[in-house]
Amino acid sequence: MYWTDVARKDFADAVRSRMVWALSGLMILFAAIGLYIPEATGSDATVSDGVGVLSGVMGVFIPIVAIVVGYMSIVGERETGSVRMLLSLPLKRWEVLAGKLVGRAAVMVIPVLIGFAVAVPVALAVYGDLPGTDYAEFVTAVVLLGATFVTIAVGISGSVDSRGKALALVLGLYAVLQFFWSLIPSGLYYLTNGEPPGQDPPIWFEAINRIRPADAALSVSEGLWNGISTSEPLVLQEWFAGVILLFWLAVPVLIGYLRFDHADIS
Repeated sequence: MYWTDVARKDFADAVRSRMVWALSGLMILFAAIGLYIPEATGSDATVSDGVGVLSGVMGVFIPIVAIVVGYMSIVGERETGSVRMLLSLPLKRWEVLAGKLVGRAAVMVIPVLIGFAVAVPVALAVYGDLPGTDYAEFVTAVVLLGATFVTIAVGISGSVDSRGKALALVLGLYAVLQFFWSLIPSGLYYLTNGEPPGQDPPIWFEAINRIRPADAALSVSEGLWNGISTSEPLVLQEWFAGVILLFWLAVPVLIGYLRFDHADIS
């Protein structure tokens, strides 16, 4: 048995529990309504306005969904005792973690792709056109953001021994990254300059802001579809955002594996 078998089983369980279909329905609903809102509220609305609405909604909604999908992946198995049955098979602990990660990432990413694919004819019917590159860039950013938060949630799930701890840690990290992160560069700027940042903040200020997974995912997506902005400072270029995103994709899982590998499962 290999980690791929764990991933397939995990995804199949999500399909049987109708989680995949529920998420697909939610994505279709959010995508269709988000694209239609500007048209319903303003006569001069364009498809770019609809994508802008979606971008704001998905920036908050996608991480929450990813947390729900991933935070019970390992610790849930530990609490029910089923992880012992998994480990009784010819599987190493890293294979269990890798399989859970890939399975949960698929549970997150596939409904996103379904939802935004179904939203294409909605956009065409409402606005008459849909800029392919801009839409693909947006969808790529959403997929990267969802996969990143699934990775964080699975890593935390492997690090702890109770669902309460997993939920507290992952929600706490989400709150910091989503709502309070901007206070860090603002606070540092105020401490060093004695005043809040103005319209033209320094490079380090922007660089700290872009450490957030949401900003890193958006920057990487822009680089993939539009190329690297070589005129920007090094730390603000899209390839550097890719390094930051790799950090978020690798470090939580590595920590989760190290703690899971040394955990007493008996």
